[in-house]
Amino acid sequence: MLRNIAKLATHYPQTKTSQRFASQLNSRLRELHEKINEAGSTPNPIPKLREVRISPLYGEIQEMLEEVNPEIMKQPFPHLTPELRTVAHAFTLCHALDGVTSIMCDHFNLKPSTQTNGVEADKQDARKANDLAFQEQIKPEFEEELKSTFRLGWNKFNPAYSNKGYPSAPKELEKLTRMAGVLSVVAPDVLADFDVSYPKEALELARKWGDIPPEMQLNKSELLALIDYVNSTTSTFNASTGVALARDYYGQKVLPVVMQVFTTALSGAIEKLCAHPYFGRADIKAYKGLKLNDPAGHFRLGMLEAAVGNGKLIPYPQILSATSNIHLSYAATKYHEGYHYECEFTLKKACDVDIFHDTHTKGEMEVIAPAGQKFIVTEKKPRDVPDMDTGGVQMVTQFVLVPAEKSNF
Repeated sequence: MLRNIAKLATHYPQTKTSQRFASQLNSRLRELHEKINEAGSTPNPIPKLREVRISPLYGEIQEMLEEVNPEIMKQPFPHLTPELRTVAHAFTLCHALDGVTSIMCDHFNLKPSTQTNGVEADKQDARKANDLAFQEQIKPEFEEELKSTFRLGWNKFNPAYSNKGYPSAPKELEKLTRMAGVLSVVAPDVLADFDVSYPKEALELARKWGDIPPEMQLNKSELLALIDYVNSTTSTFNASTGVALARDYYGQKVLPVVMQVFTTALSGAIEKLCAHPYFGRADIKAYKGLKLNDPAGHFRLGMLEAAVGNGKLIPYPQILSATSNIHLSYAATKYHEGYHYECEFTLKKACDVDIFHDTHTKGEMEVIAPAGQKFIVTEKKPRDVPDMDTGGVQMVTQFVLVPAEKSNF
């Protein structure tokens, strides 16, 4: 996709200043890629990656990103300009490096995985090995933090903490059903390790889905990775997304390798939830509010604009997170924070993860789709949303995306 953009961009008029800036930034980017790749050639890349993160080279790139001429954002097709394409590249790579060396390393003793993708018969052995590797990498205090936030969120849905007992009202029944779903999809020994309580009614409800095979239940690493990913404060979501974009858009291979144990655990959780009769969703609408005021955001907005109605492919290499309720889209609830764009996705396969949220974001009705989705943009249209600051109504731009049966690239 980016190669095709580059061909178009050669016909886009540029000033000498912007060409010189793009050339200088490209040169620094090549150096940054080389430094990251050098770190990847060592048995444990993390110390070297951290050195790169605090190096003068990284600092220089950050300073250059701050000097981007804002006028470039006002051009009709900003995604076609070499300057902005390079800026988006630099922003994404720095964001990914920062996510690994700061966010993830604060919580995990990251190491490259020795696991490789084998045949189906070896899948369970590989998952067991990854589960052990994850438990070796996660820092004990962070594991306890994740368990604590899950227990607090679980208690919010536990009827035992309500003076009303166990009424048959739909709201209370839904709480029981969600707990029953967790009892069904999480391995019993794992749930026991999280020390959560549940009423016998939830256990009885869980039986309606039958016996879930052990290999389709979440192991400890998968549950922890999922809780971490949807957590409102750990920022793992940002790190995971940044690394996936740097890998698929810009060919970065080292950062995904050191994240592989976590990524494998998270992907396993999503796969199992999508296949579960309670959590799985098929052919649903989901809504994602977008805040696109950084340089990479302007580039991606341009890509969405350029794809409207012509069948061009919009790849989503990262895990796709959205809400199933249009009224809870960040475009509706956080317009005042700069979420002025929205994507409406049709998802062939997804899962409901609301019960795994902490108390701050539980109720946002988040759904997650596996990484690697591909879409086309069929429509761009305005949508009115409430403005929390003024009490009035504002207009956001909504892009309608449907699964791509095939690409015209």
